[in-house]
Amino acid sequence: FNARTALQVTSRVFAAARLGIDVDLWLPCDVNAFSSQLASRVDTSLLNVSLEGASWPYVPAPRVAISSDQNKHQLQMNAEIDGAQEATYAWVDDVLGAKQLCPYTESRMRAAIGLLSEGVKPGPVRVRVATNATDLVAIVFEEAANLETQPETQVATVLVCAPSLDESPLFFYAICDNIIETTISVLGATSIVGRAWFHPNYTTSHVYNNKNSFLRPGHALPPAQIAQYMQRYYPDANLDIETISSANDKVRHTPHATVNLLRRSQLLAAQRLEARAPKAKPNLIYARNVFRLLEQQDERETTTEEDANINE
Repeated sequence: FNARTALQVTSRVFAAARLGIDVDLWLPCDVNAFSSQLASRVDTSLLNVSLEGASWPYVPAPRVAISSDQNKHQLQMNAEIDGAQEATYAWVDDVLGAKQLCPYTESRMRAAIGLLSEGVKPGPVRVRVATNATDLVAIVFEEAANLETQPETQVATVLVCAPSLDESPLFFYAICDNIIETTISVLGATSIVGRAWFHPNYTTSHVYNNKNSFLRPGHALPPAQIAQYMQRYYPDANLDIETISSANDKVRHTPHATVNLLRRSQLLAAQRLEARAPKAKPNLIYARNVFRLLEQQDERETTTEEDANINE
């Protein structure tokens, strides 16, 4: 089926869940298989939402029925969101930009920089705030559909934060893995949008059963993999796996539980640019981010020690 059409339909499906209403959606024929796959593979019980799907020829046209019981939702109460948007924009400016944890982000107003040679124009970062888990999923798919239709100069990348999930990292991971990621896979929309999960308490030990686990989509790389890159690019650092793992976690620390949606076209452009570099260094960014965070931590500790000595 057509992934772009399916993405637009999905944004409407979760918009209905967001409103807490029961809806029957009869869909275009070019998403025939999508309706039954969405209902059978996506675990919407996490949102107290049920999906039923049927495809032609069993019904006259593809159909998705959605029913929602928001009264039973364990996180339905609205979170305090005042300041959440600005805190996230400040993180973009101060961490991704000023600390250069993302080489393609300068500030909230300029992301996807340095890719003009690959035909990519810079644009601003958009931050949305969700009041609960259902709202998070609905906004994620609304913005995923927007990335497909809006020009990159209008929005380069999107951050959707959910303060109500700040104290529930495992539930947040479940929403990301079992609903958002699975739905995007069902849609075949991985060619359209990239995903990354962030959380104020992000910990890879919550994600991977052991240090040698394989990468899970949207998550940070396993610490053992980062250790290999550190050995390749910073062999004199002599860091143990616990130190590397802790710094790797901090790269994913944001003010609030956050889903980052990226344009696949920009990710591919960055890969092409890095591959053509005179001395290509694949995956350097992961090791560099860990090294920079540890370096900045050492600088802060040194400054604190010097201040303490002066006060004495």
